[in-house]
Amino acid sequence: MNRREAVRFVALGAVAASSGVAVASDPPGVSASKVRAKWLNLCADDFVVEVWKNGRAIPTAKRGLIHEIYGATVERIDVDLAVGDWLVFNVVHNRLRWNGCKFFGFAAMAAESETSIVSTDGSEWCCTDDPAQAPKFIRERDYLKSSPAKIIAPEVTWDQGYPRLHELCGGKWHGKPIWGSAPSTFLKLRVE
Repeated sequence: MNRREAVRFVALGAVAASSGVAVASDPPGVSASKVRAKWLNLCADDFVVEVWKNGRAIPTAKRGLIHEIYGATVERIDVDLAVGDWLVFNVVHNRLRWNGCKFFGFAAMAAESETSIVSTDGSEWCCTDDPAQAPKFIRERDYLKSSPAKIIAPEVTWDQGYPRLHELCGGKWHGKPIWGSAPSTFLKLRVE
């Protein structure tokens, strides 16, 4: 895939069968002691375009929209997450809406009201804003791991993000909303 094709692929957020991108499936035989989550909760303003696990697109059938609030979205993804896995999220926001507010919050759930991993500015989260780097960022677990995700400034943080995640996590979401530097960014979680 050349640079122009990579930019077009990422900008459209399309993962068609003809693109050559595989679809994620949970591997058989993952040790129960390594499983960190049984499903994921996401909250985004404006929205998550696509999600990849271990370099493969997560099928739409595993993603469920819980709420849509004036374009912002809250969703659940039914996928196990184990030590060694990585996830990549393509998230976007419109700088012209609501004074440029944005939000990406994440909670991996081990059980009801039991959050095991959250979005934060810790070393397990990294980002890229460059669509040309996205294919390699998605495919390789440690690519750009030294490019940290950033905490969203309070003045542009979507005000409904925290309460929506608290609702999904039994009132116990202790994460932080994160982003890159551009309106469209790619965020990676490396599960330790």
